[in-house]
Parts: sequence; structure tokens; C-alpha cells
Amino acid sequence: MRVVTSRLEQWLVWHLWATLLDESRSGKSPAAGEGVFQALLETASFSTNSVASVLRPSVAAFAAHLPFAPPEGVEPGDVQKAAPDAEVPASVPDEYRALLDRAARQYGLDPRLLAAVVEVESGYRPDAVSPKGAKGLMQLTDATARAMGVSDPFDPAANVMGGAKYLSQLIRRYGGDVAVALAAYNAGPGRIDRAGVRTAADLAARAHLLPQETVEYVQKVWRAAFASV
Repeated sequence: MRVVTSRLEQWLVWHLWATLLDESRSGKSPAAGEGVFQALLETASFSTNSVASVLRPSVAAFAAHLPFAPPEGVEPGDVQKAAPDAEVPASVPDEYRALLDRAARQYGLDPRLLAAVVEVESGYRPDAVSPKGAKGLMQLTDATARAMGVSDPFDPAANVMGGAKYLSQLIRRYGGDVAVALAAYNAGPGRIDRAGVRTAADLAARAHLLPQETVEYVQKVWRAAFASV
């Protein structure tokens, strides 16, 4: 048996343990003691009993599909709280720094996360248009722009405020799990819901049901936002 040593794998095991504990409390699976958690930390393989059937894929296989682990002291999936006083990264072009700071504060987002989404989506090009017709700095589709009250998606301020509002809604929708919210931002919440994804552990287990682009998108944004934390 291989020891689980990476922070990413330990973070994943935390998710798996939380799922196991929730099921135990709800009566869906046999009660599990603290020793189970230690066992999960010590091995990347699971047996085929009724509880482990949910966890059968190895931690390493899961980890290959997940973004980097959150900063130290941050609960899994709750990166909004990573640094409530964080500043807009120095890499953000000067003309957008105040805008991103205002949008992040208004919608309760970590400015590093918001800046990373803009960077990955458009490279800070306000006139960017994707092959599928998404527009502007945060690549809003026409439907999303309308839903967020954005009349001109090529207006930087309107686009970023609308995109930040949408991202914050997705984070709340998925219980604070930023990785899942990012996947939904890329693929659409409908597709994420149809795949049965509600947590980062679901995202890892069911990555094969999602476009590879979506998995890579989550990883890219996470790296851009938090790799240096």
C-alpha cells in the first residue's frame, strides 16, 4: 500500500472522509470510527465493502483530476475565505485593478480568484469573443449577460461586475465549493448538475462525464490564483 503524502491527496481524503461521515450520520452506511479516517490518510487504496464502493478509485486517480490544494488553514472548497483582506495581484493591468477590487469586495470573492478567472477567460482583452460567442473580459454568454443585467458585455466594468455576480452565485449554489463553481462557470451549471457533481470529490470521481476542457479550466484558474500561496 502506498502512503498518501501530497497535500492534494490529503485534501481529497478530507473530502472523502466528510462524505463518509455524512452518510454514516444519515444511516446510509455503517458507522465509522476515527480509525477509518486515519486509515484513509495512510493508504491510497480502498477495499470493496459497502462503504468503500463509493471511494473505490484510488486517491491518486482522483488527485489527477483535481486542482491544487487550498492554502494552509483553509477548509476544502472554501477558498473565498482564503484571504479576506487579499489584494488584487500585481500582475493585473493597472486599468483593471480598481475594477477587480470593487467587484471582488461587492460580491465577496477573493480578488486573486476573480483576477485568475479574467486572466484564463480572456487574457484581459475586453473585446475577446470565443468560438461559442462568449464575450468580454469574463467571457459572458448572451444568456448569462442578460441574466446578470449586462447590456453591453464589451464594457469592461459591466462585464466584470456581471461575471463576478455570476461566479458568486455559483459558489453559493455549490455550498462554497469553489472548484465546482469554476467547473460550472466553464461548462454551465446544468451540465454539472446532470453529471451529479456537488463537491470537489464528485468532480474528481465524475470528471470523465465532463469535457476535458472543463477539468483543465479548473486547474488553470486554481494555479493562477493560488499556486504561489
